[in-house]
Amino acid sequence: MLPVFILIGIGALLARCFKGLDISTLARVTLYAGIPAVVFQSIRKAEIPLNLTVSLTIGYLLYLLVLGGVTYLSTRDLPKVQSRSVVAAALFGNSGNMGLPIALFAYGQAGLERGMVLFVVSIIVMYIGSPMLLAGTRNVKENIKRTLMMPPIPAALLGILFNVLNWDVPVFMDRGVQLLADTALPLMLLTLGMQTYRSWIWTIDMVAVRTSILRFLGGGVITYLVCVLLGLRGLDLAVMMLGAMMPAAVTTFVVAVEVGGDVNVIVRTVVLSTVLSLGLITLSVMFFPA
Repeated sequence: MLPVFILIGIGALLARCFKGLDISTLARVTLYAGIPAVVFQSIRKAEIPLNLTVSLTIGYLLYLLVLGGVTYLSTRDLPKVQSRSVVAAALFGNSGNMGLPIALFAYGQAGLERGMVLFVVSIIVMYIGSPMLLAGTRNVKENIKRTLMMPPIPAALLGILFNVLNWDVPVFMDRGVQLLADTALPLMLLTLGMQTYRSWIWTIDMVAVRTSILRFLGGGVITYLVCVLLGLRGLDLAVMMLGAMMPAAVTTFVVAVEVGGDVNVIVRTVVLSTVLSLGLITLSVMFFPA
């Protein structure tokens, strides 16, 4: 786990030393080049049975559904806009920038393959669901279209096609894509460190504390029960629990700025949950080994 936190720290240090560093450009390079390469290579070479992929997908969707319901019922005393923001912050974790590298370092290639399934499902649900949560149900078709056009989604579909049909990739192309994929995970961690430093605030209120508790404690219990229900054990359970210990996604903050929502609640939750996740992720890997 130490290499992950070192790279996050280096990212924060870079953001501190270079005030004019354009994080959005680095994030776009990662999203449009690095992550699709990781997704394509991982899925193309994956040896996960179809029934396990379906079980992981169903399990993750059940987790989101139950956690969303529990969070909504727990925040009915808050103003409507704030309640929606709490639900969005509690639901969507950082399964990309943080989840994929940690799944690889903690559980190897098999862990990364399972983490990739959760990541692809999460970005689809996040980019369709978070605008609907934060701003109502308008532009649903536009959200779906925008999500399906995001580079990781076509890359995932292409990877599935190559995997199912057992197609080979020319050696020169395979090496080029793999080289790009190898740079993506470190870049994701550096970007996460930069984003965390730039969005850091010292004021943490009780709403952010409540949201973090719902995300980690509620999400952890729900994930475990869902895995027991679906018969997911061993590495599958470990990766699912790891996903539940990811901090709130910075992307939710970006969406809130764009479509509306309580930005302060989301930023404070991202900061607090990121700090808490450092210890919780370590404990998750210890208690749920591969």
